[in-house]
Amino acid sequence: GHWVLVHPPHPLEVVQQWLGWLEEVGVEVTLVEACVERRAIEERLRGVGDGVTCVVSFAAWDDGDGVLDDPISFGFASTLAFLQAVPDSGISGPVWLVSQGAVCVERTESIIRPKQSLIWGLGRVFGLEHSARFGGLLDLPEKLDDEALGRACSLLARGGLEDQVALRSRGLFYRRLVRGSHNEMNSPWHARGTVLITGGTGALGAHAARWMVAQGAEHVVLTSRRGLEAEGAEELSRELEGQGAQVTIASCDVADGIQLKALVESLVNAEVPLRSVVHAAGAVGYGWICQLDAAEVRREMRAKVIGAWNLHEAVGSSPLDAMIFYGSIAGLWGSGQQAAYSASNAALEALARYRRAHEQHGLVVHWGPWAGGGMVSDTENDSESSELRLRKRGLLPMPPERALHALGLALRSGATSLAVVKADWSRLAPVLAFARPRPFFDGVFEA
Repeated sequence: GHWVLVHPPHPLEVVQQWLGWLEEVGVEVTLVEACVERRAIEERLRGVGDGVTCVVSFAAWDDGDGVLDDPISFGFASTLAFLQAVPDSGISGPVWLVSQGAVCVERTESIIRPKQSLIWGLGRVFGLEHSARFGGLLDLPEKLDDEALGRACSLLARGGLEDQVALRSRGLFYRRLVRGSHNEMNSPWHARGTVLITGGTGALGAHAARWMVAQGAEHVVLTSRRGLEAEGAEELSRELEGQGAQVTIASCDVADGIQLKALVESLVNAEVPLRSVVHAAGAVGYGWICQLDAAEVRREMRAKVIGAWNLHEAVGSSPLDAMIFYGSIAGLWGSGQQAAYSASNAALEALARYRRAHEQHGLVVHWGPWAGGGMVSDTENDSESSELRLRKRGLLPMPPERALHALGLALRSGATSLAVVKADWSRLAPVLAFARPRPFFDGVFEA
């Protein structure tokens, strides 16, 4: 058939490998240079012509140095522009997004390029919003020989249901959600020393603070951009002090690396040193992929993604009992109209796995909706009817005490990535698979 390879402006060896292999087996190939201007890439795709059988984007590979200090790299911005252009370009064929070293297939494997994990969150939402155009996501190994290349091209050529795939020397790996098994008899997890909670004056941060104090934390430091001026901050401080903890409420922008580093260093060197971090800061935006612009996405990602990386760097090699990232099921399996939010949460998982591979603690919890002023009201435009809408989809709000009990189980088990969600699968599974089959859920019997 006729394939289109979308590539960054600079030469990329892997693109030349694919080009050579495809032409050798008789495939017509057109190269299209990626860019960050939606209209420009749309015109380039229009010029390809009819009869395209497969579109493969390597745009995400232009990720700068690969770290998450600024997630809006040229690679992410050009991938976003490409996905926005595809529906109106007239080009046919399923769209595949290709990364390298952005996901893990086993615990001992290291994520090499965490920034490229953003396109996995973005791609999952594109698959929901434009199901007929989505081929899938493919992660390549560091070394790509002819045998592996042939296997990858064969996968894309034959299509099928699998849309989240990692290629390694041992074969193809398909992403699955599976039930966790956590032994209630394991030794309880206890907090100690100082616990830093970003977004600590928000609903989820406040729940985390109460739980950490109940687990034995001596000192809790709650950060937000408004500090003590945040609504309910003083009342929360008095409540926690009444439970016997020392409380500090600090005004700190976690996306400001210098400001955050100064705070963390003061806690690491304190008489009651920093032992645990909960990163609950973040913002939720709404909009179809076609409506997003890179500047809006960057604003949405500031606290969650840049803040997470700043925490990782600020803590450095200091020994921690726990580094907990508050994620969302939107990042785990995608959520329509939440592409930037899904991408942000996919980046949190990459960072947790990146830390584990470097022998540092990292846990991302992909939360379902909470009751009691938690994510139910935070993730819906109209909070008055949000719970009803969620229940219709099969997502049942969790009582905070049950959610935090699950957090304790996750910390006991040594998990790296865990979803905590209360679901009515008889409702949720058909909703998730309405537009296209979702083999990701095949590991859950009820789904």
